[in-house]
Amino acid sequence: MKQRTGVLAVMIVMGAAMAASQAPDAQKVLADMQAAIGGVDQVAAVKTLTARGVIKRVTARGTIENETELAMQLPDKYVTRTVLTGTGSMAVFRNAGFNGDGLISQTDAPPNLAQGMRARLGSDRAPAGAAARELSPEEQAAITERQLLAAKRDFARLALGMLGASYEGFPLQFTYGGEAESGDGVAHIIEAKGAGGFSAQLFVDTRTHLPLMMMWSDPGAGPNAGRTIERRIFYSDFKKVDGLNLPHTFRLSVDGNPTQETMYSEIQVNPEIDVKKFEVSK
Repeated sequence: MKQRTGVLAVMIVMGAAMAASQAPDAQKVLADMQAAIGGVDQVAAVKTLTARGVIKRVTARGTIENETELAMQLPDKYVTRTVLTGTGSMAVFRNAGFNGDGLISQTDAPPNLAQGMRARLGSDRAPAGAAARELSPEEQAAITERQLLAAKRDFARLALGMLGASYEGFPLQFTYGGEAESGDGVAHIIEAKGAGGFSAQLFVDTRTHLPLMMMWSDPGAGPNAGRTIERRIFYSDFKKVDGLNLPHTFRLSVDGNPTQETMYSEIQVNPEIDVKKFEVSK
């Protein structure tokens, strides 16, 4: 799994030589990004977007490749559907996303596997010591809230990285964060903030005005509890889709180590989407 490494050694160069009054406005940088994608009006005209491809994950057993797809109906509907295991009629899918303030969290499996998968996934999501008992309404509500927030954060990062925009589903506020230098050139840094402590940095090439990378940090869990995990997504393989120049490859690194690569073979802009894709979990 190859990864662009030039922007990993990031140096903020904005300082006394670039006073705040001289710094570009965040909205101007995002408008330039949308113009490079295909036009501000063209981006604003995007109402739905779908994508299909594969995800390659680096695991202790080697690289695993699974099919994946996503669907967005702007401004507040988003779902991903990814193969967890198996192939063909024996494939087990995971649907995750949101519809407004409703959570989408479902596992689709063949009938002979469904019961066991539900039991295993339910215990995986339960608090410590709760696997052998029924969750209280408060525990279930807390789990649902965490999953909903995670789905909305994923949506916000995807929409910002692909379209340079923020939407009602998880609105963001932007400020200009300076410039970053690397062997690949110079990038504008856009600081994005949102609800629940959401924070991310989008790096936009000063020459092409296309997105290069997004960086954010999460608190560690399990063996990484007590430390902060840095995550970076690198955008590449830009191709024209209905007049929009969109990235088709997304490479994720965790603490500087390549861990996942999502490659979309097909992206559609403004297709009809079956409303059933956004059915909220019961």
